[in-house]
Amino acid sequence: MKTKLPVTDLALQDAIFYTNLILLLLIVFLVSFIGYAIYRAIKTEQKRKQFTPTMKPGDKVYTPVMSGNVRGEILEITEDKVIMNIEVFKSRVYPNE
Repeated sequence: MKTKLPVTDLALQDAIFYTNLILLLLIVFLVSFIGYAIYRAIKTEQKRKQFTPTMKPGDKVYTPVMSGNVRGEILEITEDKVIMNIEVFKSRVYPNE
């Protein structure tokens, strides 16, 4: 007949310690990842705000879309809109339905 060894309090404390350590490291990683994402968004927005008043016809610009970026050249600037001549690959053009 096999007898089971008793789980000592020290082994249980070690298991709890390592579980808590892993959870703490996971939380630190997630917080740093989210903080970096927020930092990048703020820096991008600051760069855009600095560029907006200096835009002029002829500037090469891009605008982000879900599948990448649309690059083009500014033709005309109005109060709240920009008219652009865009460049895209033929494989990314679809008929208007």
